[in-house]
Amino acid sequence: EAVLLHEDRHFYLHPGVNPWSLAKAGAATYLGGGRRLGGSTITMQLARMTSTRGSKTLVGKAYQIGKALYLEALYSKNEILEAYLNFLPYGSNIEGIGSASQIYFRKKAKAMTLPEILTLAVIPQNPNVRRAGSDSFLSESRSRLAKAWLTRHPEDKTALTSLDVPLNVRSLKELPFKAPHFVERVLSLSQGPEYTRVSRLETSLDLAIQSLVEAKVEAYVKARSSIGIQNATALVVDTRTMEVVAHVGSANYFDSSIAGQVNGALAQRSPGSTLKPFVYGLAIDQGLIHPLTLLKDTPMSFGGFDPENFDKRFSGPQNATEALISSRNVPAVFLTSQLEKPTLYQFLKASGATLLHEPKYYGLALSLGGAELSMEEIIRLYAMLANRGELRQLKWTHGISVADKKARSKRLLSPEASFLVLDMLRQNPREDQRFVDGLLRDARPVAWKTGTSHGFRDAWTFGLVGPYAIGVWLGNFNGDENPALIGREIAAPLFFNLVDGLKARATTETAWISTRDLNVKKVRVCAVSGFFPNAHCKHGAETWFIPGKSPIATCNVHREIRVAQGSGLRLCEESTAS
Repeated sequence: EAVLLHEDRHFYLHPGVNPWSLAKAGAATYLGGGRRLGGSTITMQLARMTSTRGSKTLVGKAYQIGKALYLEALYSKNEILEAYLNFLPYGSNIEGIGSASQIYFRKKAKAMTLPEILTLAVIPQNPNVRRAGSDSFLSESRSRLAKAWLTRHPEDKTALTSLDVPLNVRSLKELPFKAPHFVERVLSLSQGPEYTRVSRLETSLDLAIQSLVEAKVEAYVKARSSIGIQNATALVVDTRTMEVVAHVGSANYFDSSIAGQVNGALAQRSPGSTLKPFVYGLAIDQGLIHPLTLLKDTPMSFGGFDPENFDKRFSGPQNATEALISSRNVPAVFLTSQLEKPTLYQFLKASGATLLHEPKYYGLALSLGGAELSMEEIIRLYAMLANRGELRQLKWTHGISVADKKARSKRLLSPEASFLVLDMLRQNPREDQRFVDGLLRDARPVAWKTGTSHGFRDAWTFGLVGPYAIGVWLGNFNGDENPALIGREIAAPLFFNLVDGLKARATTETAWISTRDLNVKKVRVCAVSGFFPNAHCKHGAETWFIPGKSPIATCNVHREIRVAQGSGLRLCEESTAS
């Protein structure tokens, strides 16, 4: 009511344009003899605020009038007034009464006193001058509005005894800007034409989880600043709905020294070894391995590419599960070299990952982090494992879908391969795990994988606990190297901080460990070779097997050979023992 009294007393009577006001303003402006007057109605002002076309020329003013009439035909008076109040300028990029009440008076708009209301009603007419607080322009305008108000509401005389309302502008750090990177991400994804009539977006954010993640990320980075750790990013996705429930783009949005307003979840970075689970998933689907298939971690050359392990050592023969959770490079590169239809490159392309070059550019190093992906792209892949191999869109809002158009739902792995990969990853030991009375401190299954980029620029951990997919990145936005940036040593502890924080929500009833409706069965194999045991295999082990897909062979490591009785040396097949 105060805004209408100050700006447009006939708002509910005119059709968007007040001819009398326009005529009076035009006479003052173009015929002279008086000060410049404004003849724009609230609807005309809204038309100007929402247009890039100027209104100081006759053509611009005609356009403004036409758009005002159009808005009146399309929207109700209350809708127009609401939009106007949300667009009102208050100086220094402060926009809308809701923001102004928080910034100037540290309270929501509905909690303002009458003097505060009158103050905000007059500032937009000349925001850069009147926001000074003690300025005479503000005092005079507010006093005139107060007199007009008391003419209509004489009962408010006591409330307006003092109009001396100080304007104390709050700094950005003081403002209640919750989940800033999440909010910016939703707004950037909701710019399509389907949202032109949407005045309110109900987001997927779980504020309790968001607050928990923000606090843990900021505290974790602060505690490690002495070793050069400056920044971190974290995402939490509910894999059942694919809703993003927490999104932290940096350690501190308001810290310019670390470029805190940059959203690290969108940055394209080397994923290190975090793509290896998908190499193994593809190899399982293509019948190359099962979880206990024997692989070689020995020096190998692949057309001039000689991969080494992170620790510069080779472990010799390892089963596939051991090779994956210990993140050995040679087995991963070997399996990548054997993949076809799809290759790892084709798999990533199908997922919507941003690969700017042709396959030859990346080569087999793609499995070791040779391409750059964003956290959002990677966490979708881990959520895909929880969803039985089906890649789904990230969801940011309820009702209307706000999603990255390139991330359509599609199947990338079989349900069985997805299950086997997660079963392998859940055997990855948590280094801080403890036993209490013979029982694990935390019995919830956690499937997780770390990654470290070449040059120690990025440390990652991704994983699943309960219904949640969690992604963590640590590093510096300027790309500086830091030997402390090792996934297992610096990112994994933060990941498990978040896992522990979600304990109450991530129940032990985890859908992705269920074998219901899956074509898998447990089989006994030779513990050494990973093949079906023969009569000479003394040590067996059980593993998951996909009938009709997993490799079938009998152990060729254990077999009967002839030896000389005296020396114990092996004999040729044609020889006779003596």
